[in-house]
Amino acid sequence: MLTPTATRSPTAAPAQHVLLVGGLCNPVTNTYPDGTAIDTIAAAVSPPGILVALWQFEGGIWLGYPPRFPEVNDLTSMDLLDVVFACVNAAGSFSRPVI
Repeated sequence: MLTPTATRSPTAAPAQHVLLVGGLCNPVTNTYPDGTAIDTIAAAVSPPGILVALWQFEGGIWLGYPPRFPEVNDLTSMDLLDVVFACVNAAGSFSRPVI
């Protein structure tokens, strides 16, 4: 009898899943490349719908991305090793590339 094994596509990069505590703003280090669109960072939070906001302190000011209110977004992209605070309303995870 054969035992199934997990396989990985040769083009897929390995991912790391960081646990996010619900009801908090969780500090997470970005491992996506420089200039990654904030929509990509937001999509890395799962399950869908738990993200309240992303916040980053840059140049002495807070930049934010609240997905429900796109008209006030001023956080548009992130660079490798930037820290973002992922504020979530329920427990979940942040999927990021392994470096």
